[in-house]
Amino acid sequence: MIRHPIFVVGMPRSGTTLFSSILDAHPDIAISPETHFYTRCRNREGGTQGASLEDVWRCLRQQPGIRDMAFSDEEIQRIGKRIRAARDDAPGEVLRALETTYAERTNAGAWGEKTPDHLKHVPDILHDFPDAVVVAIVRDPRDVCLSLRGMPWNYDSLPESAWKWRRYARLTERFRREYSAQFREVRYEDLLEEPERIVREILEWMGASFDPAVLAYHQREAETAAPRGSRVRCAAARIVAAPLLLRAVGLLSNRLPNLLVGEGIDALPVGTVVYAPTPPFSPS
Repeated sequence: MIRHPIFVVGMPRSGTTLFSSILDAHPDIAISPETHFYTRCRNREGGTQGASLEDVWRCLRQQPGIRDMAFSDEEIQRIGKRIRAARDDAPGEVLRALETTYAERTNAGAWGEKTPDHLKHVPDILHDFPDAVVVAIVRDPRDVCLSLRGMPWNYDSLPESAWKWRRYARLTERFRREYSAQFREVRYEDLLEEPERIVREILEWMGASFDPAVLAYHQREAETAAPRGSRVRCAAARIVAAPLLLRAVGLLSNRLPNLLVGEGIDALPVGTVVYAPTPPFSPS
């Protein structure tokens, strides 16, 4: 049996969409778009602390990723029935009901979701789902910072992004130690360089057999994702609709001076991962 639920987390622009798409290509695994359940609905910042399950469900339904999953009326009724039948008032039962229903679209036995910022909520995740597994994607901070600059939803300066990466790196290292049986980190660069080895290791850790479909995820057209009813899935399919290439590695190696990243940022160890310092900056 595949260990689940599966949560894919990490600093935004670190490769979480890529990795979740790979897992989602497995015939026995369904990874949904971003739910933001823990950042907006389950915890205080979502304003639902102590709320009823119906209140949590109402909050969750308002999230863009959930709307884009385009649940049918019948599926909505199924989710509601599962929530009402929950054994207790634990908020996680709302997410379980939603994701179980989503996974039924493809008869997948294991479900999961990808919200990068859920990294900050790993203790809550493992409290709500004691059998869950969490995969954190870690990418070179210089590449992350450059990638974030082009995002319309990102308002952080380069130094702010760099320090956020450091906070996330420290959380990753902490959770790797504290939850060693349920928390794994994947280095983005390793995934691109040795995709089959990395994916095989993670699937084996999850208790899933390897399936060649996971490495052929890029062959799925946007229309392939459409039956699961998600515009987000279609957009993600376009983003990752190409074989694993090294084109996104080392984007900043000669473009970002250490000053912009912050002293020590780009040499911070994350588990066994240490990114080399940026070379001296020389304008081209």
